[in-house]
Amino acid sequence: MAKKRCRCGGKIPRIPLQIISEFPDITLQISETEDTQLKIIGRVSYNKTPLKNVKVALRESSDSLNFDSDPLLTNASGIFTTTASVLPYEADDIQVFATIQYNGAPLSTSSRLST
Repeated sequence: MAKKRCRCGGKIPRIPLQIISEFPDITLQISETEDTQLKIIGRVSYNKTPLKNVKVALRESSDSLNFDSDPLLTNASGIFTTTASVLPYEADDIQVFATIQYNGAPLSTSSRLST
């Protein structure tokens, strides 16, 4: 395959294709710190760039969690974190949802407690 040249005689550099996301990315991780305490950590980014001061609303599937703070704001690294208390016998079946508003519409992700 012949290489393209510009009119100045130099080679035209090949630019690698980049994957560009049209929407922010939300990650969410839940871990158990004690029998009745959960730690919830997440990150909001756009094309791998952290988003600061994004409001993140948390909810869970069974209404058995009490979040320490909700909504949360992301820090300069795009990270949000909180703890939640849960009844010990319900800790195995917890699913948490993190939602942000993007262009006036909700954008969510979810995660299950990994025990």
